[in-house]
Amino acid sequence: MIGVTIIRREEQTPSMWSGYPATQLAAWPGNATSAKGDFSWWLGITSLQREEALFPPLPGVSRPVMPLERDITLVQ
Repeated sequence: MIGVTIIRREEQTPSMWSGYPATQLAAWPGNATSAKGDFSWWLGITSLQREEALFPPLPGVSRPVMPLERDITLVQ
């Protein structure tokens, strides 16, 4: 059976991702983090405050991006 751990907003610790604060919403396995890079999958949210942002390469990792506000253009 797969367990679920709920981490309430006040218990979350944002990390820095490409110069922006990012908050992990979910990951597998449950103790994985983006900072350690030990995840099979990871879901997080960040707020990009500038017109351009650099997304560091993560070989072998698929990274779908979904804007919640405004349009974005991804350039490789």
